[in-house]
Amino acid sequence: MVKWVCTVGSALIVVAWPVSPWWYFGWERYTPLRNDWVCVGGGALRVAWQPLSPPRTIPISHTGFRHGLLIREARGLWGWKPEWGKPGATVYASVPLWMPFAAMVLPAGALWRRDIREARRARGGCASCGYDRRGLAADAKCPECGTVPKAG
Repeated sequence: MVKWVCTVGSALIVVAWPVSPWWYFGWERYTPLRNDWVCVGGGALRVAWQPLSPPRTIPISHTGFRHGLLIREARGLWGWKPEWGKPGATVYASVPLWMPFAAMVLPAGALWRRDIREARRARGGCASCGYDRRGLAADAKCPECGTVPKAG
C-alpha cells in the first residue's frame, strides 16, 4: 500500500510541478471571520490561515476547490526552500514541491526494488540480476553476476 501511495503521489507531483508556475489548484474556505486555503502553485504546496479583524460585515461564505492562472507577479517564482511566517495577521507555510517528491520517490523506489528482488527469488532467479538459477546448487554463485545467494 505504501509503495503505491508513494508512486501515485510522486506521479502527481511530476505532473503538477511543470505547470505550477503558471497555474494553481487548491481548496479555499472563506467565512466572515477568516480565510483558509491550501494550494499547489508557483512550484510549491502553500497553506495559509488569515483571521479577519474586524470581521466582514457582508456575510460572504465560500468553501470548495478552485483553479486558474496565477497573477503575472506570482508566475515563475519557484521556491527552492521552505518558507513560513506571519506577515500581519496571515499565518502561512510554503513547501517546495521537490521536498514532498523526494520524500515519496525515495521510499517508492526502495520498495519497488525490494519487491522485484523478492519476485525474482520466488521464481528461482538470482535476486541481483534475474538469471535463472534452476539446476544450480542452492549455495552456488550466480554464473552471470557472481552473487552468492542468501541462506534461507
